[in-house]
Amino acid sequence: FKQKTAYEIAQRLVGSEMCIRDRAGTYCISGSSIPTLCPAGTYSNTATASALSACTLCDDGYYCAQPGITAKTGQCTQGYACKKDALATIGFITATPADKICQPGYYCTTGTTSIQPCAITD
Repeated sequence: FKQKTAYEIAQRLVGSEMCIRDRAGTYCISGSSIPTLCPAGTYSNTATASALSACTLCDDGYYCAQPGITAKTGQCTQGYACKKDALATIGFITATPADKICQPGYYCTTGTTSIQPCAITD
């Protein structure tokens, strides 16, 4: 038994409408022959994605720095509270998002999603 190649299965589609889904971190747009990278701020560990919705938003506390990645890049840096807004369409693309820096009087540990008040001492 020999497995057929995509070319053997649908020769008429090669180079036009057929998108080969063989690489994680990408998805295929209908009618395109070239896989599209999942955008920065997302990742995908599946090689059979057929829509942008298959790209997972980078989890709170983490960042996804580059397009086409298959796993989170790393945790957000100490001093930042990386929690996405409710309507976010992508996750964080940097370990130090400027709008998520801890405010004076609070601290944020590595990968945290919330700020913590500093202890008051006498």
